Amino acid sequence: MRRLLVTSLLLPLLLLGCNPQGRPNEAQAAPAPELLRALNRGVNLSTWFTDRGAPNIDPQRWYADASDFRLIRELGLRHVRIQVDPGFLQDPQQPERLLAAPLAELKAGIAQAQDQGLLVIVALQPSGEFKRQLVDSEPARQTLAGFWQRLAAALKSSPPSRLVFEALNEPMLDDAGASRALMQRLVTAIRSVAPGHTIVVAGHQYSDIGNLVAMQPLADTNLVYAFHFYDPHNFTHQGATWGWPLWARFANWPYPSSPEAVAPLLAGVDAEVREHLAWYGEQRWNRAKLGELLDQAGLWAARNEVPIWCNEFGAVRDAVRPEARRAWLSDARQLLEARRIPWSHWDYAGHFGLVSGPRGQRQLDPDAAAALELPAR
Repeated sequence: MRRLLVTSLLLPLLLLGCNPQGRPNEAQAAPAPELLRALNRGVNLSTWFTDRGAPNIDPQRWYADASDFRLIRELGLRHVRIQVDPGFLQDPQQPERLLAAPLAELKAGIAQAQDQGLLVIVALQPSGEFKRQLVDSEPARQTLAGFWQRLAAALKSSPPSRLVFEALNEPMLDDAGASRALMQRLVTAIRSVAPGHTIVVAGHQYSDIGNLVAMQPLADTNLVYAFHFYDPHNFTHQGATWGWPLWARFANWPYPSSPEAVAPLLAGVDAEVREHLAWYGEQRWNRAKLGELLDQAGLWAARNEVPIWCNEFGAVRDAVRPEARRAWLSDARQLLEARRIPWSHWDYAGHFGLVSGPRGQRQLDPDAAAALELPAR
């Protein structure tokens, strides 16, 4: 109870740019309270400016247009988080240049979102291959910092109240100290050309809560610290064809979990899956257990007097029972809001999607909409 009390008392002040005594933090030009409020209740737009040229990416499904931003705004959401692969924008022959046509496409997408009053977060998402080079390649780190200088310079005309830069999504560096040093380097690069914009940073590896609480905050005060929330991954990622291969063989797992809840499923799966399913039942994943994890993030934020943001949470749609997905999403969303932690659903039209169907004919997922308390259409 004491942990919950500390979190509930401190986080509202921190999210409003105040210290625990309720006074404005000195030298904190931003994050502005209005921006932090806009970070609450948003959605990710995945695979729009990443994975270009992949054969399984249908632009009609994955790319957004003006009708999507109107729908997002009508649903009461306040921001969109757009991932961008540097390889989409960078001239391979002259790495110091940004390609004009892709940059214009990105700017047009940002403008369409902003025209609907949405805050835009541009999150850098290089390929996994490039991220792995960041571990021990100084040229790769230098390339990434230089890219941010060019991109931030190209976008900085959009005011800080309407555009946020996210230094690096899921750094994939195993060492927390090395990841922090890279984040600091990228923040410095962005600051050199865009001193007034808020920047999002995150912990090492895949930016889960455990990675966040292992992070030492940076000296810059105009930052938001992000984390992802997909616990338990064996539930939220069942049916996924990426990541851990065994996820593709998981389906119809219940939530909440208990030995009794999983018992009817055990006879219908092979031995390898059965072992993980049985353990999932024994772990008893439920609302209280999710809340204990989120308390760790809240306490870290309160202790370090910094704002935090859950910029990804969700569950794969196709292989999860609709009622189980709805229950998990509802619990996660309510628990985040109870702790005054702003959130962004993962994602809009992809495997975890809030909508299905092609552009101009989107169909809202009723279970996700109900779980997130979005108006029905």
